[in-house]
Amino acid sequence: MGKKGEPISENHERRESKGSLRFLLRAAKIINGLECCDGLKPVMLQYICDHLTEEDLTEPSVEKLVFEFNRTMYSGEQMKIDMSATKKVNRYSALAAIADKTGISYDDLSSIYAIQNGRLSVHTPTETLGTKESERNRTVAILCAGYCWIADRKMEIPIDEVRRIAREHYEVSRNLVKHLTAVHGFHISGEGKSKMIILQQDIFLPVFQSALSRVLGHPTVQGISI
Repeated sequence: MGKKGEPISENHERRESKGSLRFLLRAAKIINGLECCDGLKPVMLQYICDHLTEEDLTEPSVEKLVFEFNRTMYSGEQMKIDMSATKKVNRYSALAAIADKTGISYDDLSSIYAIQNGRLSVHTPTETLGTKESERNRTVAILCAGYCWIADRKMEIPIDEVRRIAREHYEVSRNLVKHLTAVHGFHISGEGKSKMIILQQDIFLPVFQSALSRVLGHPTVQGISI
């Protein structure tokens, strides 16, 4: 047991989580400063997180890895890389970017977002999404749109993607699109199953911040309602 009866394992996990984020941000900074193709960068980041330690993480060591990756790509050789970890690393990067943009902590964001079977999921308790279906629909759509905007740089979000995520929590009625038209920063475009949310990013950020705060039980941005 740690101090005041706190289990040592919990202390270790908390330190490891914060250390992992610092390591990730440092690795991303080094990679972004190197001359290599954009398609190679996420693979490099995943490999570094899996195989290097804090002591190993230096610019010369990463430059050497870039050289080795390029060599094996063109020679037909293969490096042993576990690509199944890529989505996990991408989630770390995504949440770090959202934390930087919104001011919401990485740990709080990780309690809301998950990647399951390669797809985005919201795993906050259903009751935090709202008391009525209209509120829940808007909250899920805002959380989904905010993630896609900041993490994936997408300004168009399919309504069907919002419906899929919402159905993990509750039964979604045919009024989904009608409910979303009231969200500041949303413009609904398209017909039938091709309907999309088009983001107006200049006014959407405070709406996204307020939704995150509301789900987390934090004070919300004044003048913003969902």
